[in-house]
Amino acid sequence: MDMSLVRVAIGIITQDQQLHHVYLQVISNEECAETFSFLPASNICTSGYGGRSVCGGDSGGPLTVDRRLVGIVSFGYAVECEQGYPEAYARVTSYSSWIAAQF
Repeated sequence: MDMSLVRVAIGIITQDQQLHHVYLQVISNEECAETFSFLPASNICTSGYGGRSVCGGDSGGPLTVDRRLVGIVSFGYAVECEQGYPEAYARVTSYSSWIAAQF
């Protein structure tokens, strides 16, 4: 999979902060599993290249492609979030049946 994504980093936002976003690169689950051996197929990963990564407080934030939600921030290396490690998101399509049943 080779597509650029926009991830809006929600984190903890106070009144004097602004909402930020970053462009990230999706990587294959095989590549991501080199870092996270417990990676299920229901996750999608981004590379973390160049120190662009999710960090503490970003859990639950959106991963979007062309304004379409494709992932929800799940986990990564919170302590070393700017060190270039991959990060994992819950793959929204893996839960689409459950999401539809909630409406």
